[in-house]
Amino acid sequence: MARLLVGSVVVALVLGGCRCGFDAGKLDELVCSSSEDDCAPDQDCEGGVCVRRECSDADDCGSEHEFRCQEALCHASRCEVGCGAGFVCADDGWCRVAGLDAGLPDAGEDAGSKDGGPEDGGLSDGGVADAGLGDAGLDGGAPDGGDEDGGDGGDDGGGDDGGGDDGGPPDGGTCVESEGCDDGTLCTSGDVCRDGSCEGTPYECTDGDGLSCTVAGCDGLGGCTNGLEDGTCLIDGVCRTAGETRPGNGCEECNPAVAPFVWTVDDSNEPPDAFDCTRDSCAGGQPVHTVDDALCPDGEVCSLCAGGCVALPAMIVDCPAGPTEPGEPGATCTVDLGPGSAGQAACLSCESVVGITALVRDTFEGCPDLQDLGWTVTDEWDNPPDCPAEAQLGPDPDIAEDQLSFENLDLTFDRTVDTRDFDSVRLCFDYADRSMDLADSVAVYLSTGGGFGIAPIWADWGGPGEQDRNWVTVCLDLVESNPAAADNAQVGIRFDLSVWGLGDRAFLDNIVVEAWDSGHVTVGVPVFSNDFTGCDLGEWIEGGPDPVQCPVTDGPNQGEDALEADNATWTITRATDVSAICDDVRFGFRHTTHNPDARDRTTIAFDRGPGPVAAWASYRETGLEEAFTAFEVNLSNVDPNVRFQPELDLLVTQAARDGTLLVDDLWLAGATCESGDDVFDVGEPLDVGGGTYELVVSSPEQSTAHLRCTWDGRSETVARGSVAFGN
Repeated sequence: MARLLVGSVVVALVLGGCRCGFDAGKLDELVCSSSEDDCAPDQDCEGGVCVRRECSDADDCGSEHEFRCQEALCHASRCEVGCGAGFVCADDGWCRVAGLDAGLPDAGEDAGSKDGGPEDGGLSDGGVADAGLGDAGLDGGAPDGGDEDGGDGGDDGGGDDGGGDDGGPPDGGTCVESEGCDDGTLCTSGDVCRDGSCEGTPYECTDGDGLSCTVAGCDGLGGCTNGLEDGTCLIDGVCRTAGETRPGNGCEECNPAVAPFVWTVDDSNEPPDAFDCTRDSCAGGQPVHTVDDALCPDGEVCSLCAGGCVALPAMIVDCPAGPTEPGEPGATCTVDLGPGSAGQAACLSCESVVGITALVRDTFEGCPDLQDLGWTVTDEWDNPPDCPAEAQLGPDPDIAEDQLSFENLDLTFDRTVDTRDFDSVRLCFDYADRSMDLADSVAVYLSTGGGFGIAPIWADWGGPGEQDRNWVTVCLDLVESNPAAADNAQVGIRFDLSVWGLGDRAFLDNIVVEAWDSGHVTVGVPVFSNDFTGCDLGEWIEGGPDPVQCPVTDGPNQGEDALEADNATWTITRATDVSAICDDVRFGFRHTTHNPDARDRTTIAFDRGPGPVAAWASYRETGLEEAFTAFEVNLSNVDPNVRFQPELDLLVTQAARDGTLLVDDLWLAGATCESGDDVFDVGEPLDVGGGTYELVVSSPEQSTAHLRCTWDGRSETVARGSVAFGN
């Protein structure tokens, strides 16, 4: 018989129709026929050679033997590394399913019949699987060691010559001394044929890598191998047990059946964190911990930064009106979280935006003296303005409000305003009159450091007679009038009034000088606009007691799509989100009357929560009767807290008893503000105990910061404070 020696392994080639045995488990890429029976259990015959079978899990490798899928290749278990539950060590040296024939197939009469030679040209089950030369010798056909015992025609193709049917060691005459052999035992080396029996020199393998999850085994070549214990993984040089999760990531675990040398993702895991009020899960191999307030006791919320379940604080942000030191930048804002919240500064997050700065804001509440407010007064006739103003003027015509009233006087008052750091400056004031004629006047003058000129930037000669006893908001762009009004420490503003007609009066209120940096603030941003085309109320909700009339049913505006109250009373309301509006919240509309009397009234109001606040009301005539006149009301001047409101309710009410009232073209606009990170520096909270903390806010410019603080990122805790610098 021809032989091929590879190292110390003897491979028997297929010659003359005889397929002789070999230990295919010792070497990949042994020659094979088209049948996988020529290869080891974990191999396939491809291109005439045995190669390892590819796999993704053990099920891809087969079921008869005990298999593992390692690094995408099948590996059958040899007995030397131990067999798992349900498997036994077969005579061929492989772990096989318990209950199957543990020896070679008992070829019976078709395996070779008598000793005279095989009847089917080989073994009936596809070859020898025990790395020997047959089942108890060559009694499948050839003489047995030279003795012609004639065979007994036994069922195992080996007669009664001691070969048995278990594929065990040969019995005197299984090898030829001049040829190489394999004793079928992996833990021997240097196998030689002595007296017809193949014998090797035994050697022992012990666990040399020191790992608890590996078992030493022999490779049949004199060397040793290390295999994994059942139910273990070896990952990054560390032994892990099946189901053990990766340190720091409970979404990966040891799964020997899938990948014993790398972590396996298992998104069905629920790795716990340090909090009892989170729901734990995995997504894409990463832990997910979802905060759930429902896991906390009643009245508490789940706050990770606060350490778990705590009571939700009612946060208050309080900032002083100016810097810590007069004339210096910097201010300290106090953030109060309420009792029982000490140590929760980690939950605070505060940011600032640059807003519109009110350099002057005089509402005349309490009727203070003009000079006490910082105005220089020239009163030629020594006749100061009256305050409060008379009734029947203002948002509530039944109340004499604190407004300046001028009668029988020539009066001038002025002041200087510092507009440094600002490129946009405007003067706004509310103005009304009663019976003013051409002998009366109100004028505004501007100085940028060289004195007041002879020409006013605004004037009303004779008063706004068409708006008798109704407020008109006047806003003057000072930079548009004179570009030198921007970034100027010496801007002068002067009011000049001359009111002499019998019974004539002029009224002023809400004098405001506002300034801003156009790089941070954008004014006039539309929020909504309704012209009621087709008498569509849009998002306005109609209320009683009478229905809204549209289109107009009488008078010169008959047929127009405008809202009418003709001997009727109604209210329309609209909830508006102005959370993105930082200031300058302006509500505008057009209004007129038809045959009104003193009992007819249109009222504009708003409600940010505490209750409706009147912002404007008509009294008797409004403009030239029958002609629409445009009005606007700065709601943020009436109440600065309308800024940033997520829900601001607007109310328009018309009550016409004998006459007719009309309103049309309602709109809302405001200013948006950008981040003040380039101007303001908001420091970290300073823990002062008791749930009260301090934030230090500084700025190199005179400006206004709107400080927004949130606790644990929850919108219901948002609180604001404003800090004004340099004025």
